[in-house]
Amino acid sequence: ASDGLQITPDASMHKAPALDMVIVCGGIGIQRSVTREHVSWLQSQARQSRRLGAVCTGSWALAYAGLLDGFDCSVHWECLASMQEAFPRVS
Repeated sequence: ASDGLQITPDASMHKAPALDMVIVCGGIGIQRSVTREHVSWLQSQARQSRRLGAVCTGSWALAYAGLLDGFDCSVHWECLASMQEAFPRVS
C-alpha cells in the first residue's frame, strides 16, 4: 500500500484453499505489479465462478485480466484516465 501497510498472506495463490470470493487490493503502480501469473490465477478463479471484486486500483488488475469487459467499476481517480484509455470496454 502507498501508506506502507503490508499484508502477508497465509498461502501463495497456488496453495490457497478454495475461496468463495477474491478481493483484489490495488495501490500505486499496479500496472507494473500485475504479472501474467496473477492474470492467469484471476481468470481461473473467474472460471470457477468465484465472486471477484476490487478496491482502489485493484480494478485495473481485473480489467487487465479481461474480467471487467462490459461491467461498470470504480477506480482511484488518479488511475481513471489511464484505465479508460487502456480498457475502453470497461465503463
